[in-house]
Amino acid sequence: MRNINLETVVEVVTEIVDEKGQDYVYPGSFRDDCMYWDYNHQEPSCLVGHVFYNTALISTEDDFRLIENSTSDQACNSLETWKRAEFTGPAQDFLYALQNRQDAGWTWGRALEFAHAAVEAIQNGEVEDVHVAIRDQIEHDENNRCATLWGWES
Repeated sequence: MRNINLETVVEVVTEIVDEKGQDYVYPGSFRDDCMYWDYNHQEPSCLVGHVFYNTALISTEDDFRLIENSTSDQACNSLETWKRAEFTGPAQDFLYALQNRQDAGWTWGRALEFAHAAVEAIQNGEVEDVHVAIRDQIEHDENNRCATLWGWES
């Protein structure tokens, strides 16, 4: 079983964002077609899907089907149950914040910056957990228009 810590996640995510581009916006959204795997093109789809693929924790379409329609923390728990990996708390928080902001339509570069800030706020005791970090950011960022926890209100 692999130990996936914050340093590993940050390194892998940074490589993915650099490759795809800081301004890349994932075309899916939580409410319609956000998927870990692109079944039409047979490749990872969302940012967290890329992380699982690039770390070889999940490598087949069938494996991705087992975690579809789950949040990153649920997917991490499944990977732990299957004894493929053990995630540290900060690594899970980072992935959750990253996925949450990606699914809200943020660029991958901005989602990466936010995930760093969210985990830092948790580690510094400024917020209780990743959910509070996300909520606080939404409440204080004028650029969020009418952001909700998982996306945009219509």
